[in-house]
Amino acid sequence: MAVLGCLLSGMSLRKCADTVGCILGPSERTIRRWWRWLEARHALFSFRLLDREPEWGRVVHWTDFWRRALAREGLRELMAYLDNRGLIVP
Repeated sequence: MAVLGCLLSGMSLRKCADTVGCILGPSERTIRRWWRWLEARHALFSFRLLDREPEWGRVVHWTDFWRRALAREGLRELMAYLDNRGLIVP
């Protein structure tokens, strides 16, 4: 959640790794992989999450969607919702 929050606030991958990595341990490479993983699955995840909160879809960019969603609920709750709908999430 901390990594995602940094990236969604506009922080670079390197800065995020330097800031969060020293505390939690993920490298810049790992953070890049997580970011690409979320971006690649955004269409599927957002489609399912929009059943729950349609107003989250009133955004231009995929990162805006996640900013809006995470402002309302935690990442754990969102992923649990998707998991309960049969999607594979980490």
